[in-house]
Amino acid sequence: ESANFQKVSYIGHAAFYSCKSLTSVNLPNLLSMSDAVFGFCRNLESVNFSKVDVIPDYAFEYCINLTTVNIPNAKFIGGHAFYACSALQSIDFQNVSFVEEHAFDDCSALQSINLPNVWYVGNQGFADCMAIQSIDLPKVKYIGTYGMAYCTSLQSVNMPALEYIQSYAFTGC
Repeated sequence: ESANFQKVSYIGHAAFYSCKSLTSVNLPNLLSMSDAVFGFCRNLESVNFSKVDVIPDYAFEYCINLTTVNIPNAKFIGGHAFYACSALQSIDFQNVSFVEEHAFDDCSALQSINLPNVWYVGNQGFADCMAIQSIDLPKVKYIGTYGMAYCTSLQSVNMPALEYIQSYAFTGC
């Protein structure tokens, strides 16, 4: 089932948590949401939020069928926001500058990352993303502990502005 709410501007904590039949969400006027809003919505495939600028902690954790994410105004991705979204193959966040801990951890199908303005990747931000072959983060300055660990297919890394690499950042690559 799909959810299309034209006038909703705020969603509270875990409002749709573990909705098993939810497949798509369109919230064009959503301005903010609390944490864990769509966590464990295992059949959720696509989301469209055109005005949200913060993706909160645990927002989509374990949405194992999520393939399409359209949140063009996002500037911040919270901890565990997309944790274990195992069908997610690509991300494109033009305005994001900050990726918190475990944000994309265990996104095993993730192949393409477009984060041209990110400057911070927290601990385990992209750990266990086994399908990533190439990472191009031109503005990143900081990679946290285990930030890119166990990205076993990784062949190419371009991070010309990188200043700080924490412990085990690329371990197991």
